[in-house]
Amino acid sequence: MRDTMAALASLAIAAGASAASAQPYDGPPSAWTAYWDVPAFRDHPYKGPAAAKGVVFWSHGVSGKLAQYDSPPPAIMRDFARAGWDVVKVQRNNLHENGWAVSGSRHVADLVERIEAAHAQGYRRIVAAGQSYGGAISIEASARTDKLFGVLATGPGHGSDTCGASATGARGGARLADTVQRQLADAISRMKAPRAIVVMAAKDECQGFNDPGPAIRVGLAAAPGKFVFLDEAMPLAGHSAAYLAQFRTWYGECIQRFLDPDLEPAGKETTCPHPAGDTRFLFPANFRMPAQGAVGRLSGPWSGVLEVAGAPRREGQEVCVAVETESTARGELVATIAFGAGTERKLSMSSSRRLLRRDGEGYTYAASGSAYRLTLSPAGGAELSIAIVSSDGKARYAAQLRRGC
Repeated sequence: MRDTMAALASLAIAAGASAASAQPYDGPPSAWTAYWDVPAFRDHPYKGPAAAKGVVFWSHGVSGKLAQYDSPPPAIMRDFARAGWDVVKVQRNNLHENGWAVSGSRHVADLVERIEAAHAQGYRRIVAAGQSYGGAISIEASARTDKLFGVLATGPGHGSDTCGASATGARGGARLADTVQRQLADAISRMKAPRAIVVMAAKDECQGFNDPGPAIRVGLAAAPGKFVFLDEAMPLAGHSAAYLAQFRTWYGECIQRFLDPDLEPAGKETTCPHPAGDTRFLFPANFRMPAQGAVGRLSGPWSGVLEVAGAPRREGQEVCVAVETESTARGELVATIAFGAGTERKLSMSSSRRLLRRDGEGYTYAASGSAYRLTLSPAGGAELSIAIVSSDGKARYAAQLRRGC
């Protein structure tokens, strides 16, 4: 569901990314291999049942017959690996995907078998986690085995055929919505795991048409375990909300604490606090906004909305440029550039600190090997212009910035 602004989000991430790129995952050993598993992160090898805090089985989503085994887990899963968990990525051959009614029970049975085997190997804390279809697999597995310590289901759903605006029309309208809601809520109510986290953000493309929040909460309350429910109250949105950088920043620590076997949740429901203050941009924890005109005529905050250059005006992505220093003598400018989540709140936020060098009337950042070229240029006393061009020249974005962020 990528469009030009989603492409801009990727460019923004490239501008501020500090983590290594996601590792590639190999396909199935053969066309007949339905399931296999790989370490979720090669830089975090398995410790084994004696040394690991526990094991997490991550299950990916589904998109018809398209391969999804090469999709990486969200960044919060890497935090589990860093915290001492063994994180296993359970892979499914897309040629063996035939809808939940046909394939779903087999997927769940495979995961339950892995959970039982891990318990037999000596793992005493086992978590089933997954995105979308993988979240539903994890939930359903918890209804079939008592060997799970926890469940983490992000945007859970029983099939990609419910995704998209057509789900309420051509695919059965109210009947489909009712079936989807009942199936998910019933599966949640039957979970046996003592701890469960469900993430269902606003404007979920696969469940949002159904307003599933109340039914999910009823299911979680009916299940015997304790729970966290991150719902539409979060200041982010979309089916892939758990993949956004701001989700990890705002809720990652709470999720880690809730699933920490050394800590006991206080009551039936644990509430993860929402971020306080301005949530339009995501700056580093120690960042201090520079004052206007303190060091150079351009210093201070500037903001605007990036649009696709040369295209009709449309909803764009917010940008804040905090000019920290400007040295006309050296021909240099230092700025921290932050990208917002877009009008729909579905884009991943990022920020980066860059040294720009004099380029005509403005300043440009174009480091060797960079995925983009960024230029700031004065555009009158009250304005500053920003232009971002991808390294191949195909993606071009621009905005007029005004004082303040």
